[in-house]
Amino acid sequence: MGDDHTGEQLVNWLMSKNSVATCFIKDVLSMSESESRGLPYYHLGRVPCRSVSLVAIVVEATAYENRDLYTLDDGTGTVECTFRVDQDAQGGRASEKQNTHRSAQEPTKQRSSPIPVGSVVRVQGRVRAKRNSREIYGESIERCHGTRVELDHWRQVIALHEKHYFVPEKFVVPSPSAIAQDVPRTPKSAAANPPLPVLTPSTHSTPSSSASLSPQKSSKDSSLPPRLRHPSRLRSRDLTENTFRIYVKHFMDNLRYLNFDSQSCEKDSDSDTNAAVIEQTPKTPTKQPPTTFDERTPRLRRRADALCTPRPPSRLASRVERPGFCDDEGRVVGCTLSFLLRVPELAALARRVVEAEARRRDKTKRPQFGAGDPDSTAGKRKGLASSTEGSTPKVKRLFSWAIRKLYQDGSIILWDGPVLSPPEPHAVLDSSMLYRSTLLDDSCRSSTTLRLGSQSADRTEDLSDPPSDEEAYASLSTLYLATQVERAIRALIALQTRQKGEAENAFLGPAVARRRHLPLPGPTTDDITNHLKREDDRWKRVTTWAVQEALEWLQDSGRVWCVSEDGGGRWELCS
Repeated sequence: MGDDHTGEQLVNWLMSKNSVATCFIKDVLSMSESESRGLPYYHLGRVPCRSVSLVAIVVEATAYENRDLYTLDDGTGTVECTFRVDQDAQGGRASEKQNTHRSAQEPTKQRSSPIPVGSVVRVQGRVRAKRNSREIYGESIERCHGTRVELDHWRQVIALHEKHYFVPEKFVVPSPSAIAQDVPRTPKSAAANPPLPVLTPSTHSTPSSSASLSPQKSSKDSSLPPRLRHPSRLRSRDLTENTFRIYVKHFMDNLRYLNFDSQSCEKDSDSDTNAAVIEQTPKTPTKQPPTTFDERTPRLRRRADALCTPRPPSRLASRVERPGFCDDEGRVVGCTLSFLLRVPELAALARRVVEAEARRRDKTKRPQFGAGDPDSTAGKRKGLASSTEGSTPKVKRLFSWAIRKLYQDGSIILWDGPVLSPPEPHAVLDSSMLYRSTLLDDSCRSSTTLRLGSQSADRTEDLSDPPSDEEAYASLSTLYLATQVERAIRALIALQTRQKGEAENAFLGPAVARRRHLPLPGPTTDDITNHLKREDDRWKRVTTWAVQEALEWLQDSGRVWCVSEDGGGRWELCS
């Protein structure tokens, strides 16, 4: 078969949709793997393929944070199928669970599987090796209704076995013109995870929001951040250092959703703000748009890089531009430790954690003294006095520990781009969109935000002024890391090409001369990780797992492709 076509023709065929093989699961498990280097593919009889189409029953479904794992059975065998969950799908499912009428004491439920067990599905995906077996890296999944789909699939596969896959003639790759008519498209993970229906708030609207709430949520709501339980509603057993670290990471992940751009907000008047809000809501001819602050319903809208709420302009934290900022970093915003210390919700949570840890230590020491021992009473008073007098240093140490732990884990990086300057002591910092709340009245939410801001204002006055050379940190997102990984691949390929050109003058034999005409293999995941660490200290703690996740995101976006599975996979840019 290798004499009938060139390697380029074979690659073009394998990357086209025409090469998707409709088959059984037993065919996936028994296909012979190609021994040639480069793009990995398999032989189903005489036909080369790397992607298959199956119709099977879901016998097991497991939902993870970033992927869904299915076990499929079509009567000929079983195989695992993995689907990645994109951010839009996660946001859509999270928005369904964020029911404001649910009790605050109800525990958070895990994301349910989009396809239930026992369903008949049609799956298309790429075959790849997994341990001593094989799995399907899913590109699309469609739920089928009725058994007729299975019968039609069986008839089609049996006919293909007899007339196409297992025939004595050699396989001939179709002409380039025929392949060009079917250009490979980027796999759409949204098709693998269809958006779930969103509950409409029309039946639960309050009088103050009935004029502006739409009868159905817009598609933009799926881009809102996931919400955690409000820090003030955490139970005592949840007040731990790890919980505080999770809330700090959640806040840094969603900085771009907060209204921090004071300059842009100050430029807009109240009329401009109201007009922009009205454009995003259905116009009701019988009702007038809200005009006063008490009648306004806070609604999120995207402006530039942040989501602003329609409220009077106030002086919030402003961005401080630093060198090294580029277009790819436009959505990444950094912050300092001084800024985090002045966030009301995080500061209040840190104090509660410090007090809870002090109570736990006091309980462990309490059995050492008797119930009526005067030493125990004196020690208790001394402990309470020390806890109230020294809470601020302990809060600072807790923040420093959380930042240091996140940096060591590779969850955040050192940042020299746009940084949020610490807000003024009496500024109102509205981060209610990051937390769940059972308060349906918007005026109650506003008063809660103002109350938290006023309580923390007195405490922030005790904090020292932030140093001018304070280090800034930013949450490491897959999207931003993907842009850096793409640059690293381009730099490594250019380096390989330059080294190849320098070595062409040395003749080391005919075998080496023939290998020089072959395309250079792309870098592996370890090569990319090491290159990032050498180029910039900000990637000193980046993990290979994070780089691999960024590569998979780029592959799903059609920007890179895996040319070989050797060494954990070799990657090249798509032309």
